Amino acid sequence: MEARDPYTAGHSCRVAQAAFDFASAALRLPPEELRILVQGALMHDVGKMQVPQEVLNKTGPLTPAERALIESHPITGYELCARLGLMPPELAIVRSHHERLDGRGYPDGLSGDEIPQLVRLLSVIDVWDALTSARAYRPAWSPEEAREYLRQNSGAQFDAQLVEAWLAFTAGKG
Repeated sequence: MEARDPYTAGHSCRVAQAAFDFASAALRLPPEELRILVQGALMHDVGKMQVPQEVLNKTGPLTPAERALIESHPITGYELCARLGLMPPELAIVRSHHERLDGRGYPDGLSGDEIPQLVRLLSVIDVWDALTSARAYRPAWSPEEAREYLRQNSGAQFDAQLVEAWLAFTAGKG
């Protein structure tokens, strides 16, 4: 992944580390759930390897066709990881990390408890890292801007309890 898109590889590693730190220290998840979470986090964006570089790094708005390519990465990643032998809990993270509590996510339009807890946890950290990192199409947001985004989307996009726990965990860390 890193050879093709250094940002995606770095993002996945940062998300995996943050997810482990948060889930072990703040949520005290058991070792097997931590393993699932880290494995899923490391692989969650692997489907982006199939998205053309000019779409991944486009500086302007995406066309509908380009957006469809980006939104295909969870299924592409899921299919690749299934062939590699990842187990269903890790595969759920790869496939469902863009689902939303309100059902307006993709690729399957899952909502509420249809989205596994580890996926809901990862989605908070995935978006946090994406917002606080520079992208081709925008500069990095400040931690406070990212906190405000999470607060505003708590209960609709994100699990409210996990947002509050994440905000408490990251308070004073930047």
